[in-house]
Amino acid sequence: MSFELKVKTFIEEEQLLQQGDHLLVAVSGGGVDSMALLHYFIQTQEQWNIQVEAVHVDHMLRGGKPLLRIEPLFKNIVTLMVFIYMPRKFQYLQ
Repeated sequence: MSFELKVKTFIEEEQLLQQGDHLLVAVSGGGVDSMALLHYFIQTQEQWNIQVEAVHVDHMLRGGKPLLRIEPLFKNIVTLMVFIYMPRKFQYLQ
């Protein structure tokens, strides 16, 4: 079963989406799974009749070092998908 069919089946079985939903997809800096999910929803948003947006937050948990490898990638992806890119960084308080 393809990735797309697995996601579609799971969404339908669990009744996760309704027509007109606004979906915010959180994209991590650690792997491709969240980017694949974002891509799936961008490709199928008309089918599901949903609005899709993406967010990536750098919590600065890596010793104050930004996730340099994800930010340019995310910026390029969301630009290609007609999103507005507004980077935000948050300092984690202990």
